[in-house]
Amino acid sequence: MTGPLPSNLRHIASSYGSISEFCRSVNINRQQFNRYLNGRSLPSPRNLRRICEHAGVSESDLFLPVSDFISLHKEAPEPEQASSLFSFIKAAQKASHGVMKDYEGLYFKYYYSLSKPGLVRKSLLAISCSEGKAVTKCIEPAGRELTRSGIAGLCKYSGEAIFLGERLFLIEYEYLSRVEISYSVYFPSYMSRTRILPGLTLGVSAGNRREPAASRIVLVKVDGSTSARSALASCGLLDPDAGSIDEHIKNLINNSDTDAESLFFARTVDSL
Repeated sequence: MTGPLPSNLRHIASSYGSISEFCRSVNINRQQFNRYLNGRSLPSPRNLRRICEHAGVSESDLFLPVSDFISLHKEAPEPEQASSLFSFIKAAQKASHGVMKDYEGLYFKYYYSLSKPGLVRKSLLAISCSEGKAVTKCIEPAGRELTRSGIAGLCKYSGEAIFLGERLFLIEYEYLSRVEISYSVYFPSYMSRTRILPGLTLGVSAGNRREPAASRIVLVKVDGSTSARSALASCGLLDPDAGSIDEHIKNLINNSDTDAESLFFARTVDSL
């Protein structure tokens, strides 16, 4: 394969400090990426889209003459600037890896639905540690509701978790539709450090208006004797008045502003 694509890909990767770092950040196999750089093969449409989305360029840009491509993207930040946030996150992941092993396992996630007001969304979250970081997978059954991906019945999230300053931070993206990033902060307590984790979450509703919204949220550790299949079967959109949600959980996720607070705080386990 000839043409400007290999050189333009190399220019993009150079801004990440190393080709390996770029491949890790895009989640593309390094050997496969080397074939693109050597001109031996073209990226698949899926990988090409992932590269462009990650680097902030259009697919047509990648096929411009090299001088035009570099000129068009010459305002890109220096590698040190571009990677400073990622470097901090990587260091924080490494520092919290030992603590995060205590949080491995399955959790029920409860919060009031951003797209179905008045109903509580119960989903299943898995936290696991590997390769020096904690990763998350979340399955969110939505019944017959049309989800962000256009698929009735299911949203799937993938993300990472970091324990920092005695708080648990989760950042996730919905990987079926790839149109949402959600951010949550959880508040471990001394009495139930890994069993019940209340906090706040910020995301986007699945409706056509896609309103940004925040909600109180809580993670509840799934009993070790419960299988993932059984746990998932209990998830979905729940009526808070139907008796299927523990009163303590309902209090933790209640979004009512009863105290006339000027800020929206998470409810701690110990305060109720």
